[in-house]
Amino acid sequence: MNYKQIVLLGDSITEYSSLHPSGLHLYLSKAYVRRLDVVNRGYDGYNTKMLKLALPNIFSSLGSAEQAGFVLFMGTNDAVIPGQLLHVPIDEFRDNMQYIIDQLLKRSKRIVLLTPAIFDKNRFQNRDKDLMAQYVNAVEKLSEKNKLPLVNLQKLFGSNLNLLSDGLHFTDEGYKRFAPQVLEAFKNLHLDPEDMPMKLPDFNDLKGKTDEEIDQLISEYIATYDGIDTLDRIDHHILRDAI
Repeated sequence: MNYKQIVLLGDSITEYSSLHPSGLHLYLSKAYVRRLDVVNRGYDGYNTKMLKLALPNIFSSLGSAEQAGFVLFMGTNDAVIPGQLLHVPIDEFRDNMQYIIDQLLKRSKRIVLLTPAIFDKNRFQNRDKDLMAQYVNAVEKLSEKNKLPLVNLQKLFGSNLNLLSDGLHFTDEGYKRFAPQVLEAFKNLHLDPEDMPMKLPDFNDLKGKTDEEIDQLISEYIATYDGIDTLDRIDHHILRDAI
């Protein structure tokens, strides 16, 4: 019984999405429970140069599971002002992002891009709004070029600094503001959890059954589901080419 994966790739904002009730990792995990595994591969402090270097190891860490989709959320660290340790020039950022996207496309055509969000200049003076806008625009252009869905966090957040916990990272309300948008993007990519069968029979279908009947139902379900899952894997590749 194979669980396909949705993999979240990003920096600290992605990593910390496992710590908030409405965080993207927990939100998607709840939506896809018993259907897909949602894997958090967010790395505090990383820019695209670091992520690009680590990508083969990240793929290796996913094991033999098939990826049903990815969320790519980078740029916040790349966009620090020049001279800062994490700064990646805009042209290099664009090239790094395209390389990462190309590698992800080999595994799934379902990729959702997120732009960098707002920040509090008074608390993070190593960032500049005009410079950050260039990285937001770069992600928008990459979305258009690769025909990938985009969630623009700058537009969603507006100027509401209350959505930030420390002037850069998100509060629970901040995650709540955009996590449903990511799920909606996956639904539009034919990854609606409501249309996906749950793994193993529902407990309500086992109530009142004898041990022998339960054994038979679970065995039949596994046999049937594995057969469907194999066919679905073939259909999935066909679908990927069509998206």
